[in-house]
Amino acid sequence: MRRALVIPVALVLAWWGISVTRSLSPSRAPASVDDPPRAPRVAAKPATVTTAPAPLKAAGLAKQGSPTMSRPFEFQKELNSYLDLQAKVFLSAEEEREKQELLHHGGLMRALGRRLREATRSQQAMVEQDAAIDLLVEALKAGDSGVASEVLRDVVQDRQVEDSALDRASREQLAGLKAEVLYQWSAINPQMSSNLQAWLPGPVSQKIWSNVLRMQQSNQAESEARRRSARH
Repeated sequence: MRRALVIPVALVLAWWGISVTRSLSPSRAPASVDDPPRAPRVAAKPATVTTAPAPLKAAGLAKQGSPTMSRPFEFQKELNSYLDLQAKVFLSAEEEREKQELLHHGGLMRALGRRLREATRSQQAMVEQDAAIDLLVEALKAGDSGVASEVLRDVVQDRQVEDSALDRASREQLAGLKAEVLYQWSAINPQMSSNLQAWLPGPVSQKIWSNVLRMQQSNQAESEARRRSARH
């Protein structure tokens, strides 16, 4: 569902020139955390996630207070089911019912929201976060939109990206997650834009939002140019 937005989201904050811990590219270049972070590039997801994320082992990271996401995910079975269903082009009636149950599973959605507010360097945990955004955005459209909105609002309001005491890698990764949530939520429901702006907790979040809007405007201009060109 989300892959159509991957390229523009990845460019939303590219003007800031900051690498993202969430990106799986080995060639990413480090940059200063004093600048706002950029949005993630989403890696391809495996069909299932079978084990809990491994704890971070980077030197000095624990001393800086960065979360490790080392605890098992309490809804791993449900998450695996969602990833399996997401990988299928056509769903049977039974699979559609299973998916609807997941999109109305308040406990699962709230747990995924907590995952989205935890920084990580584990690729497996990043898969969980990718799936979390997919599921929550899908629930906004075809599931329990009330719970999904509540969970995503917590991500938008999360203040960790504003905390200069938090290590750079964590701020960058969390900022990428926030950028993607802002991009997708405002894309499927433009009427939410004023609320999203009001929920931003500080200048870093406001800069992320500013560049999300800039990218959306650029995309709209390009689409209109293509339509005009096609008419001629």
